[in-house]
Amino acid sequence: MKKILLIVFVLLTLSLHTARSANESGSGWGGIIPDKGELVPEEFKVFPNPVLHKKFTIDLSGNSISEIRISNIAGKLVYDKKFTLPVSRFEVSTDNLPDGIYLLRINASNNSSRTIKLLISTER
Repeated sequence: MKKILLIVFVLLTLSLHTARSANESGSGWGGIIPDKGELVPEEFKVFPNPVLHKKFTIDLSGNSISEIRISNIAGKLVYDKKFTLPVSRFEVSTDNLPDGIYLLRINASNNSSRTIKLLISTER
């Protein structure tokens, strides 16, 4: 029994040491390092979320939207809007989408992007 506990302790210590080393070197799964091409939360707003009245607004401060994509939880693309002219704020109508959880991907004109969870619920 003591040998088993010793082995478990050694394995846990090694795995923690490996994770800490990977995190300090900037790689590995230990820390979340934002992608170079990712929009940071201060650069965009999506409101209201949850969507209660069949429309929501996307607002990119200091940037313009190049594409909006909405996929259902199964990964099927249910909405796709591409912009040729610079638009920093856009209202999306969800009239054709049933209540549920979706993934909203916002692509900006500077090739950065962000994917967030979007909840559509018309019932209160």
